[in-house]
Amino acid sequence: MSETALVLAPAIQQTDIALTQSGQLLIDDALSKCALIGKVGNEIENKVAVEAQIELKRVLKVLEDSRIDTVKPALEFQRKVNEFFKAKGEELKSELMRVGVLASDYVTAQEAKRKADEASRMDGLSKLERERQDALSAANSHEERDAIQAHYDERARVESATFVPAPSVKAKGQGVKDDWEILVTDVHTFARLYPNCVNITPKMTEIKALLRAGIKMTEAQGIRATPKLAVGVRLPPTKTIEV
Repeated sequence: MSETALVLAPAIQQTDIALTQSGQLLIDDALSKCALIGKVGNEIENKVAVEAQIELKRVLKVLEDSRIDTVKPALEFQRKVNEFFKAKGEELKSELMRVGVLASDYVTAQEAKRKADEASRMDGLSKLERERQDALSAANSHEERDAIQAHYDERARVESATFVPAPSVKAKGQGVKDDWEILVTDVHTFARLYPNCVNITPKMTEIKALLRAGIKMTEAQGIRATPKLAVGVRLPPTKTIEV
């Protein structure tokens, strides 16, 4: 049994999907009516075109309703599968987070100690360098300056040699990298300064509602709203047709 075969579940039947004869005839009839329309140049032709659109839309709705009915059992099965695995994974995720926090706290503390040791070492070298410069400023000859340089070079070498950096505490399989905790406190200011770091999506329904209410919107406000006619068709109530 493989690691991925953990669940005893019924196999989903793989079957071909086909329309009923009446369903295919419904599509063919709607398409044949449209095939006769080559132009719309008068009221009668417009009436024929609208009737053809209504029939196409009606058949599309029947197909969509049939699709929903067809996939409903599969979606119900998918819902049960998702709920099952979600419930089984909750305890695992909880423990993963708990142990992860403990390990993260340990690594963070050790990294802080390592940085503190390194800062202390650098501070010691800085003090040594200041002593060197003070001694050099008081020297009266080249020979004395050379001796001072040699003396402090040796001291710096000894201090560096005796410094033992903290070993890495990263365990095998553990990733450690610098990161950030981020909280955007003013999204509008942030978006203005760093527009590539945010997503701003216009809400078309709300925009059109304001326009219909008489609100004027201009390009100076960052939008261009051009009036146009939206021509479509509406379906009358229809009886259910099996496909």
